[in-house]
Amino acid sequence: MLSIARERLARQLSFLDSLDTKLAALLTGGSTLLGLLAAVLALRPAEAGVGGWVALAFASLAFAVLAHNAITHLDPRRWAIGTDVDLLWGDHFHQDEHLLRWETAMDYLLYYEENEPKYSAKVDAVRRASKALVIETAALLAGLAFVAVAG
Repeated sequence: MLSIARERLARQLSFLDSLDTKLAALLTGGSTLLGLLAAVLALRPAEAGVGGWVALAFASLAFAVLAHNAITHLDPRRWAIGTDVDLLWGDHFHQDEHLLRWETAMDYLLYYEENEPKYSAKVDAVRRASKALVIETAALLAGLAFVAVAG
């Protein structure tokens, strides 16, 4: 039971690192796309027409949603990461080993449950940011199409 609970918590914590990496990549990609569209429109404002500027507005709005979701969920948080080793060491001399293993396993399960709401919120943020990036990409393509057709 102890190894299962420890592995479950360790997996959750490693997934958190993965979600942070995804949020950072989405934020980077979104800012790059918005910068590209803004640069093209700045270089060819006459060819952009109203459609190009509307596309930039949509891309900016989508990027704002993406950035909000990424930045608010990339902030440092206190995660329940496991039992204090010093406490375990002290209890090792005063408790039965099987009881100590059971209590440690229960602690790991409680830490996992304590992290779960914040973990789920981060997963939802990645989903929302991904959708915003798709919308931003579509707006970028529309803006580039307006410039290409007029140019």
